[in-house]
Amino acid sequence: MIRLASSEEIQSWDQLIQENPDKGHIYQSFEWGEYKSAAGWMPQRLIWDHSNERIAFQMITKSAPGFGAIWYCPKGPGLFERYEPARVDTARFKAFTTDLRTFVTGHDPQAFMLMIDPELLAGSFDPKRAGWHKSVHDLSFKATIIVDLTKDDESLLAAFKQKTRYNIRLASKKGVSIEQRPANDAMVDEMYELMQATQGRAGFYLRPKSAFKYYWQSLAAAGMGQFFVAVHEGEVLAAEYAFIFGDKAYYKEGGSSGIKRNLMAPYLLQYEVMRWARDKGAKEYDLIAVPPKDKLTPEHSMWGLYQFKSGFNEDITEFIGGWELPLKPKVYSRWTRFEPWFHRIYHRLKHNLFW
Repeated sequence: MIRLASSEEIQSWDQLIQENPDKGHIYQSFEWGEYKSAAGWMPQRLIWDHSNERIAFQMITKSAPGFGAIWYCPKGPGLFERYEPARVDTARFKAFTTDLRTFVTGHDPQAFMLMIDPELLAGSFDPKRAGWHKSVHDLSFKATIIVDLTKDDESLLAAFKQKTRYNIRLASKKGVSIEQRPANDAMVDEMYELMQATQGRAGFYLRPKSAFKYYWQSLAAAGMGQFFVAVHEGEVLAAEYAFIFGDKAYYKEGGSSGIKRNLMAPYLLQYEVMRWARDKGAKEYDLIAVPPKDKLTPEHSMWGLYQFKSGFNEDITEFIGGWELPLKPKVYSRWTRFEPWFHRIYHRLKHNLFW
């Protein structure tokens, strides 16, 4: 059975999420749900009571005008073991799917589609067996690089590529220092300017500053987010915003000015953030977003990012990506045909992404 979380459960929501088999993800945290609420999504904190276990999971809902409501479980549900579905058989996942369909259709008559994207290794589990369809586009990057933080400084450095170790030591030797900064308005402005400078070189889409400000500041206030800057002779060369949730840390946003690039400040910045995360109790550091293995070529738009991130670990971790479950097959079929059109119109009217 799936039900709404009680007020007592919501008060300890982050703890419940971290007690799930997958040990939780920051996108399932209470704070991330509140951020998505400010961005137009409605968080739904739910509990699956099944066979003497309790799984907490968060779905966010939003209306797609002309179609109905979408219910999305970002980086969940947490009923899977982290990365490996060792204790998740098809029957159990089918039971969850049935209960989820029953709950959502009874709770929201406008809902026409469910979405999930659990962090399961590609090829390890097939949601098709429970009626799910592979999403055409993955809302979260399905390929990443994860760094093992269960090491001392010397062992951590030794695991990096030789060139990365050299760049870290060069930056330190040349006087680059790493500072933690408060998430005040001045830091938000500076970070966004650095991201704009990086966008100009890399050509990626950048959301409006307001989309970042809320969660940068709210997660920092909750002790889950931190700004770091790489400084040389009073000049900020690079900056990063990092998350930490339970035993996992995340490289969320970063930017660099493009000046004094010979000092290799971003390498030292990443290393110091890893040390900070490890000292805060994180066992893993997710660098987030690299090309999938089958598209790993210099022509890929993220090739430069991959070259940088692979210096810390060459192994790409690739997940199964996003999956969709139609609740209203006719509406869902229409959505799959017109979704690209819908997003273009939405962006033109709202000057932002629907997702």
